[in-house]
Amino acid sequence: MLKNGWKLIPLCLLMIILWGHWHIHQTRGAGTSVISTSFLTYEERCLGPVGEITRCRELEGLLEVGDILVTASAHTLFFRHGHAGAVVDTEKGLVLEVLGLGEVSAFLPLNRWEYFPTLMILRPNPPFRGDIKKEAQKLSGLSYFPFASRDSQGWVQCATLIWRLFDNLGVGLDMEGLILPLRLAESPNLSLVYSDGFN
Repeated sequence: MLKNGWKLIPLCLLMIILWGHWHIHQTRGAGTSVISTSFLTYEERCLGPVGEITRCRELEGLLEVGDILVTASAHTLFFRHGHAGAVVDTEKGLVLEVLGLGEVSAFLPLNRWEYFPTLMILRPNPPFRGDIKKEAQKLSGLSYFPFASRDSQGWVQCATLIWRLFDNLGVGLDMEGLILPLRLAESPNLSLVYSDGFN
């Protein structure tokens, strides 16, 4: 009986994956689309009037170097974990982030954040004035691991990458426990300067 039971495991996993995708599609906002960014990880984008992916907002003039971007519009299976990145260059439009399995931390285009249905901009309090780009370059090329902690060597997930960046710069985010993107807003050393799509 156990021998035949092992054959059901792939079917059960497929059913869990399909249920997770159905659940996320039921809970996402109207006027959004879901795209894959890596294996089992998806992000939502705003849709225009005829179903085309379109910008949700313009970010020009809203951001400063050192701002932390957080969205709830990212999920793996049925877990809406969100995503985070740090603005390292406003002139060139660069954000330090890591996307998902098989990816490494890198500078990615800022304009991709204009397409997320949800967005928070958090700013260190007082605003950070150091050379964040130089420190961020040291954290480029780290491999993504979904369960990476702040102490993991060579591995990060998007929120621990941001925590590590600011910790290296001497700006403590004073967070205990598991660090997830949406929890970054709980830091007493960050001020909310913009919010769109959050209740």
